[in-house]
Formats: sequence, C-alpha cells, structure tokens
Amino acid sequence: VQACALAPGDVRVLSGHCDYFQEPPEGFPYIPGGDVSGVVVEADAQSRFKKGDIVMAMFELPRPLHGLAEFVSVKENLVEMAP
Repeated sequence: VQACALAPGDVRVLSGHCDYFQEPPEGFPYIPGGDVSGVVVEADAQSRFKKGDIVMAMFELPRPLHGLAEFVSVKENLVEMAP
C-alpha cells in the first residue's frame, strides 16, 4: 500500500467518538483505511494483473480494506490499473 483514504467513520473510531453501532464489525484491534493504491506484489496466474503493476482499489461495502496496513489482499473485481 502506497496511499490510503480514510473515511469519516475511520476518523470517528480512531478518535474514540463512535457509538456502539459504529464500532468495527470485526471488533478491535482495528486497522482503518478504505480506498488504496499501490503495487501488486503477488497475483494469481489467471489474473489480469501482474507483479509490479501500479493499481488502485476500492473497498467492498460495508467493510474497509484495512488500508493502513503494509499489505492488503483485494478481490480482483475491486481493482483497476492506476492512471
């Protein structure tokens, strides 16, 4: 992951100002972050992406991608080549 977007919900969780219904579905610890961009480090042989491709991905609602992590695994249908 080279860049990551934070949603307003991520900011509320990080600041501690969230109600029970806004807590992360997986509970804590929580790795925030939604839409990401970065470089493919591994892909299936059948994938349209290959190692080294620069891509961007959106998260699949309602769950974020944990984009502030060093690496994320993303479904191919949520990924596109970066402009």
